[in-house]
Amino acid sequence: MPRSWLWMKVAWAAVRCRSNREFYDRIAPIYDELFVEHRIHALTIAQLLGSSFAGKEENTDVLDLGCGTGLLSRMLADRGYRVVGLDLSYESLRIFKSCDGRSAAVQADAEHLPFTGASFDSVVCLGTWRHFSNIQSVLHEVARALTRNGLFVIGYFPPAMAGAVHVGRGSVGRLLVSLYRLATRFLGYVDRADFELEEEAVASAKERFHTVRVIPSGKHSRVILATHPKITHSGGTQGVTPTLQSDGDVHRQPYGASPDCFVRARSTATSVCACT
Repeated sequence: MPRSWLWMKVAWAAVRCRSNREFYDRIAPIYDELFVEHRIHALTIAQLLGSSFAGKEENTDVLDLGCGTGLLSRMLADRGYRVVGLDLSYESLRIFKSCDGRSAAVQADAEHLPFTGASFDSVVCLGTWRHFSNIQSVLHEVARALTRNGLFVIGYFPPAMAGAVHVGRGSVGRLLVSLYRLATRFLGYVDRADFELEEEAVASAKERFHTVRVIPSGKHSRVILATHPKITHSGGTQGVTPTLQSDGDVHRQPYGASPDCFVRARSTATSVCACT
């Protein structure tokens, strides 16, 4: 299908939808055809994990935060990692599972991860950071879900408008970003394309992690690598017995569920539960 026609479908979906979740549900079937640039940054993230977990992939649990249709999840699973993909878009997760049955798929909110503390050796996030309305809450949840020596990779920066249109830092670029912010707010989306997002992400990560680095990815982009979370894990599920809610191969966390009701993901790559 011609890319111009694909982008017309995206524009039509954007006008009709009123939330990020609904928008990505609608464009899920054409997502991988549109965002081909993401593969470059997925390779960067995979290489960073390879530097830390070489030879230990089969014993390394990875959470792909905002996994979408599973580009990065599949790449990591191919390298032997035990991957759990999490996203708000059910249609994206359904496509992900239809292409790869090795990894678990969980529909849940990144601000309330349905896992106990220290469940993952690494958390990765490709192209989704610009959609989070409260990055402090997400960072807290990521740090809580990671092991003591855990690794978190966020990519890519600077963000692109609609995930595809890059603009410069000059006056014209900033004007376009401002207009895009007004348009997305009017339509009910969270999609930040401002240049301050990277600075905020680095500063916030330094509050939650002992080591934070910015790593080049591709010609003009970067990813953020954060290691060793500053958090003490209490462990356990606080006496709550979670109930699995499954729709085919996708496990779902009911919206509004208590954030205290977590279940452990380690060693359950095909049966991650959601809590009620």
